[in-house]
Amino acid sequence: MGRRLALLIATQEHDDPALRRLTAPAADVEALAAVLRDPRIAGFEVDVLIDEPHHRVGEAIGELYRDRRRDDLTLLYFTGHGLKDDDGRLYLATSNTRRDSLLFTSLPAAQLDQALEGCASRQKVVVLDCCYSGAFPAGRGIKAAGDVHVLERLQGTGRVVLTASDAAQYSFEGDRVHGSATQSVFTRHLVDGLREGTADLDGDGDITVDELYSYVHDRVVEEMPRQRPKKKSDVQGHIVIARNVAWTARPPAPPGSPQPRGDAPGVEPAPEPGRSRRRPALVAGALALGTATGLIIASTLVPDGAAGGGNEPPPAGEPAIGTIGTIGAITVGPDPGGIDFFNDRDGGRRAAVAVGVGFTLVDTGNNVVDETLDLESRGADIAVALGNSRTCVATDEGLVVLDSNPSTPQVLGVALEGEEVQSVVAAPDGDRVYATTPSGVTAVDVRTGAVTPIDDGAGRKPGLEVSPDGARIYVANADHDLVSVIDPATATSERTIATGPFTLDVALSPTSPTGYVAQASAVGVFATDGTTPAFTTIPVPGGDVVQAVAVTPDGRRVFAVTRGGGRVIEIDAGTRTVTRASDPDSAVTAADIAVTDTHAYVSDRASGRLIVLDISGG
Repeated sequence: MGRRLALLIATQEHDDPALRRLTAPAADVEALAAVLRDPRIAGFEVDVLIDEPHHRVGEAIGELYRDRRRDDLTLLYFTGHGLKDDDGRLYLATSNTRRDSLLFTSLPAAQLDQALEGCASRQKVVVLDCCYSGAFPAGRGIKAAGDVHVLERLQGTGRVVLTASDAAQYSFEGDRVHGSATQSVFTRHLVDGLREGTADLDGDGDITVDELYSYVHDRVVEEMPRQRPKKKSDVQGHIVIARNVAWTARPPAPPGSPQPRGDAPGVEPAPEPGRSRRRPALVAGALALGTATGLIIASTLVPDGAAGGGNEPPPAGEPAIGTIGTIGAITVGPDPGGIDFFNDRDGGRRAAVAVGVGFTLVDTGNNVVDETLDLESRGADIAVALGNSRTCVATDEGLVVLDSNPSTPQVLGVALEGEEVQSVVAAPDGDRVYATTPSGVTAVDVRTGAVTPIDDGAGRKPGLEVSPDGARIYVANADHDLVSVIDPATATSERTIATGPFTLDVALSPTSPTGYVAQASAVGVFATDGTTPAFTTIPVPGGDVVQAVAVTPDGRRVFAVTRGGGRVIEIDAGTRTVTRASDPDSAVTAADIAVTDTHAYVSDRASGRLIVLDISGG
């Protein structure tokens, strides 16, 4: 999954005395920042600028949109004055803005539009809570009356633009701006809807941008009838901006109930009929390793002082359970994602970790980094196949296949080139891997590079697993809240299992016909042989979103990790009860978990570390 980044800008003090001081922006931006940072609600990485000059604001916006990936979510919020020049061009006022030199002392909307256009993210949200006016008094040929047409100026593919108003509701009288500067009603309702979860209008546990806008619009108009918020959107599907903290899981759908369809309201539509899907053959040497290939990083296991104390009592209302202790953490690289284990040629156990520049190999016997390989693409997931001789990295530019036998792994080629590969898993025979993209599931032969489409189901598919006998593929679909069961031999979807919101991962027991699902506030359990009950849930302590799930090699225990706080939870597979948990750490943003019989490894996107926990004795 991509990063969630927010830049919040507020300007209330101005060098130009004609620009009236606004009283609310700083308080508004701090309140919004607190909500967006909260891992229980939105989990954004947030930067805040207050009363900065135009060049500093421009630099920060450039950083927000630079080097983004397609699955990153960006949010830009601005509160302050918006000004129009004689030709109707729009500018956002900063602390050093002068009305007689807007082009060189403010942020032109055209420049912001250019930055948005150059950003690769397909999810760009812009929120403007501005007081608009003309830059000069009436009688000087002003063309700023009426609407400001902000939406038209900033519209574009992959963008959602929300504005508190599109009207020039402030006016200049002589050389002074005239108008009240009361607290922003728009931002107040924006914050309340996110913080209280009341913007979750359909009650599914997610707050989408569309829901948030509808919620804020209705309340602003009710309170301030002359103010009309507006929205312009050109994105595929729905952007989930936050989680409803007050949400409780709905009961599972009864067997035989209708499943969500790709063209149903609230679900990302399937690709248009006839739309081509490129599946190029594997090309040797298609991607260079770069200068960082073979770089040995001096990183060893260090004690993690933020967690693992094990002496704190459980939160109020939670049953008393045992504690999982944290051993330490290994720095593996920026934005770590999926983890897979394999044995090297000398019989040593290693972990391969997808990271923001490619992937990192970790010696799990000594808990040290062997090397990090720069693939010049962000690694999202990883799988080791063909007798541990092939390493396959899911990136936002294709599936990179490497020969992992040499001392320094070499790139053999790229399958699904140009496509965003979301997850990958190796088949039991090791000759193939299965990879998911927004348009479906594909089998890739790691010996020849041949690709075979398996399923064309649309939606975000962050997790998949293969049955021990290789006869079935299980795909977690986060957009449709279900797990698809696919027969790779016939390339058909046999059935779907209705789960719940935030269906982010799936794992299978190696010893029994049981599957496990990571979802909102619970671990789902289903029978892989189709027996009943079809689906049940095991609530997790704290009620947070479960990011990933894994099963120990003996099948006796299931481990889940929560997204916010990185809390590792142990479940007894026989009794289906929670037995132990680690202490939550609010600084952790978990991406994946992998387990042996004695250790659990959690990739932490926030710190770029692999957190190691002792799970022996369970």
